[in-house]
Amino acid sequence: MRNCCSATKAIIVFAVAIALLGCSGPKIPAEWGKRLDFLGSDLFYTPAVTEAEARALGDYLVKNAFFTKERKGTVQLDKKDGVYQFRMVADETKIKNPEFLNLTGNFAATLSYDLFNKQKLEIHLCDQKFNTLQAVGFEIGGSK
Repeated sequence: MRNCCSATKAIIVFAVAIALLGCSGPKIPAEWGKRLDFLGSDLFYTPAVTEAEARALGDYLVKNAFFTKERKGTVQLDKKDGVYQFRMVADETKIKNPEFLNLTGNFAATLSYDLFNKQKLEIHLCDQKFNTLQAVGFEIGGSK
C-alpha cells in the first residue's frame, strides 16, 4: 500500500518545483480541448478523455495543493494509443535537471495509481503552446 503522506508530499514538492506558467495569448487553439477552471488554473481535456476524468484530475490537483489560489497553472489531459497524457506548461530550465525528471516520474506514478487505475501515464513537460519538450512515463513495472 502506498504511503499517503509521502505521496502528498511528493505532489506538493513537484508542484513547487515545476514553477507552472500560464499560457500566453487570448486565443486558445481548439486542439487543446475543452477548458475547466480550478482556482484560476486551466485544465484542458480532449475528446479522448471524459469530462468526469478531467474533473477528477482537477479536484485531485486542488486537494493536493498542485493548484492553489496563489499558484496558477495550465495543464491538459489527453489519451493516445491507450496512454494517458498529463500535459503541463513547464519552466524549460527545470527539464534538464535529473532530480526534477525523477520527481516527474514519481508524480506520474502517483497519478497513475491514485486516479487512473494503474494505467500507463506520461507527463509531457511543454512550452506555452503545449509542444512537448520532454515526456516522462510510468507503467506498471517501473518507469518508461
